[in-house]
Amino acid sequence: MTILFFWWLGLLAFRVCVLNCGCDRGCLLWMNAAVYAITMRFWSSVLNCACSYIKSLPVVAIVDEFGNNLGLKGLDIAVAGRNLKHCKSYISLRAPEHMGSSSFLWNFTKKFITAGLITVTVSDRYATVVPVRGGSMSPTLNPKTGSGMEDISDDYVLVEKFCLGRYKFSRGDVVVFRSPLNHKETHIKRIVALPNEWFDNRDYNDVVKIPYGHIWVEGDNSASSMDSTSFGPIPLGLVQGRVTHVVWPPQRIGAVKNTPPQRLPSPPQGLPSV
Repeated sequence: MTILFFWWLGLLAFRVCVLNCGCDRGCLLWMNAAVYAITMRFWSSVLNCACSYIKSLPVVAIVDEFGNNLGLKGLDIAVAGRNLKHCKSYISLRAPEHMGSSSFLWNFTKKFITAGLITVTVSDRYATVVPVRGGSMSPTLNPKTGSGMEDISDDYVLVEKFCLGRYKFSRGDVVVFRSPLNHKETHIKRIVALPNEWFDNRDYNDVVKIPYGHIWVEGDNSASSMDSTSFGPIPLGLVQGRVTHVVWPPQRIGAVKNTPPQRLPSPPQGLPSV
């Protein structure tokens, strides 16, 4: 079981490294399958060890010894039940003093490990909560309360990851993604154009086509936003999820609206529509 646990940790660490390297989606799916297979095998081993541990508890041995003293083969519940009062007294006299503390420690460890694994799995596959830094998405996120940047309060948003299964995005969705310039950084921007769409790039006064497997993202506050106008279209493999709700502070709790941009011209003359 210990070997499986360290295998699980190693695969999880390797998966994080793969994410930081911007690997394609297919490799990540294989990594997820390996992690979950070892996770299931690990918990199967945990249950087997737990059963063995329960069988080896002093209480079980004491009750079994009491049954043998009564002339029983093994632990006959029906007969031992008639002598329950004597059995309780016998156990209370013979049970070690440290049994209560070790049992509490074991239960706490099991709950801690279970909670940790559930948290990692849920945040990796289903949903997570992330803070919003800076004012690039103001006023949708982190609205200014004054004139300076110091007056911006951080919003915490709920990010759902079901959309990553088939990359089901729409124009106007607010997404979280890793920076193509520095994979250790994450950004939150709005999708302006989807793959294979024509896009009116106002910064270069030109109409461009978004490559397959890429999206064009911009901040709602373009004056202070590091987005596709700086590093171009981003690969869908860098997207980590879609922002659905603001969950903190309390006065800001609510859904994040999808606001489709009106910047999608027709394709240049002579080219097919997509």
